[in-house]
Amino acid sequence: MSGIVRDATGRPCEGVVVNVVRRPGSRYRIPESTQTRRDGVFVLQGLDPADVIAVQARIDGLGTRTAEVLFPGGEDAVVEIGF
Repeated sequence: MSGIVRDATGRPCEGVVVNVVRRPGSRYRIPESTQTRRDGVFVLQGLDPADVIAVQARIDGLGTRTAEVLFPGGEDAVVEIGF
């Protein structure tokens, strides 16, 4: 799964910690968290397909945003998180 984190003006956010939040009853294993690159892009690997997952991004001073995504089997999911 890949995605991008943007600020309120639409600019990419660098260095944002992004992770997956375990939901009750979910069968996926949680990969290590990652950080966004200079272009705001992040990649999370090791997710089990065909599950709804919650992806969380946190920026000090701006708080935490969570996006729920259906991670389709056999395909890559892309998520955008805005602050």
